[in-house]
Amino acid sequence: MVNKLKLASVCKQIRGVSYTPRDVAESPTNGYIPVLRANNIQSSITLDDLVYVNHEKISEEQLLKEGDILVCASSGSKSLVGKAAMVHNLTIRHASFGAFCKVVRPTKIYAPYLAHFFNSSYYRNTISNIAQGANINNIRNEHLNDLDVPCPNQAEQKKIAERLDKVQNLIALQKQQLSKLDELIKSRFIDLFGDPIINSKGWPQYQLKELCKIGSSKRIYQNQQSTLGIPFWRVA
Repeated sequence: MVNKLKLASVCKQIRGVSYTPRDVAESPTNGYIPVLRANNIQSSITLDDLVYVNHEKISEEQLLKEGDILVCASSGSKSLVGKAAMVHNLTIRHASFGAFCKVVRPTKIYAPYLAHFFNSSYYRNTISNIAQGANINNIRNEHLNDLDVPCPNQAEQKKIAERLDKVQNLIALQKQQLSKLDELIKSRFIDLFGDPIINSKGWPQYQLKELCKIGSSKRIYQNQQSTLGIPFWRVA
């Protein structure tokens, strides 16, 4: 059986930088450090729409390090709370993160393995239940500290992370292929039938009711266990 440890025993949490509008520059400025926010947490860390904060507001500990897990800790949308991605190969030398985020910094666990844990259904479901059950839009330290993390030995952690990396790469490649196929289908449609918005080929036009029968089902209350009656589809 794989040993499970509390997240607090293998990681350290670091709060984000608090700043006022007076501390911010909108473009790279000498003496200012780029600060990442929740919008920079996608499937990986992005560097779009950064703000730049006076370096005096940022401690050494609040500078991002390779392997940090950046987490959206507070948001007006519960669906965004808990969103996480690992800091990896940043193209900027120094960067920090804002007060609505926090960093989980691995101390006794392999960072890429931990990054996959933060993509697991267990993590997402746990955080979702916490946010919904407590009627809050933020994650407190104890919410993360109390998570149970499966902790095989370091060698096994690396093997698992490498396998999951390969799976993620294959999924990303398949998504790219599907996107290109979708573009091809749209292109072929326009080649054959013209632009449907402007009807560039002058096809005859009809209202949908002239071509189809449109109706709705009656509300029927039927015992789901009964074999009588006709099954019907609902929105669900």
